[in-house]
Amino acid sequence: GFGPSQICSRLLEDIGIPAAAYSELRLLNPGLQIILSDHRVDCFCGREELLHDMEREFPDYADAVRKLYSSVLKISNLVEQRMMEKLRIHPANFNEFLSFLKGIPLILTEAHSLSRRFKSIATNPSLTRVFEAERAILSNSSDNLNGVFATSSAYALSLPLRGLYHHVGGNEALVGLLKSAFQASGGHLIKNSSVMRINMGKEIDLDISVPE
Repeated sequence: GFGPSQICSRLLEDIGIPAAAYSELRLLNPGLQIILSDHRVDCFCGREELLHDMEREFPDYADAVRKLYSSVLKISNLVEQRMMEKLRIHPANFNEFLSFLKGIPLILTEAHSLSRRFKSIATNPSLTRVFEAERAILSNSSDNLNGVFATSSAYALSLPLRGLYHHVGGNEALVGLLKSAFQASGGHLIKNSSVMRINMGKEIDLDISVPE
């Protein structure tokens, strides 16, 4: 999400952290590599590169894989469009809720198509494990697909095609940028404390425990 115009980059810009502050980004291509005992798949950021690699490993399922990724990209594009417009998925008011409802028929149609196309490749255990591994890595979901391909998995599988980036400075550099932006906007950091209770409302109240 740290690539040009991607979600994390836009969020950081919104809180006053320009792209130049975290410019040491490297595109991972392939974004990840899935190695099984009998197959190896490189998840490239180019659609044709990725599909050719899948077809090399699973030539009998070439057409089915292409149709599956077609549905994956249609659903992920709907999700991406929603997040690019609002930087959130859940509606914040009634008008956004109505707009969300208008998109449901298309999402349901593509979700049905996605599930049907996954069933056509689920007869190959190795190919199924490739998609399960990719989803586990990119969405932290480790449950087996068992013939049902959740719509939420579509966005995860599209991430290598959208570009996965490595931040050279690592998490520490990003946390440092967030701390600086927080303090610059008037925030106060309290170290060595534990959050005991959170009350969510128009204002967010925190009860913390600070060592004596």
